Amino acid sequence: MPVSIVSSLFEEPLVVLLQWRIMVAHPAASLHFVGRKATSYSGRVSSPMVSFDSEDLRGTTVSGRIYQLIGPDGFDGVSEYVWHEWCLRNAVASSEDVTQEFLHGARHDDA
Repeated sequence: MPVSIVSSLFEEPLVVLLQWRIMVAHPAASLHFVGRKATSYSGRVSSPMVSFDSEDLRGTTVSGRIYQLIGPDGFDGVSEYVWHEWCLRNAVASSEDVTQEFLHGARHDDA
């Protein structure tokens, strides 16, 4: 399965994700939205998160792109594959799913 380059912010200022998770990549401790795009069902990993509204399930990344998370959280095979490939390409030593911490307020809404 190929991993492709994402559209520019101008072309795609908002991404709606299904079957999503919030992952932290170590050692940088960067937070990322990971899921399937609602428009194409392709997998997606965001640039690092800078803010997240746990009530609206909406966050912003360092690129300025807005991610709207819909439906229940969770991974599927495509999302897992894209996250794994992204981690390999970005020398991620380890990663952790922190979705529940963000949904239940254990982490602040500002990433």
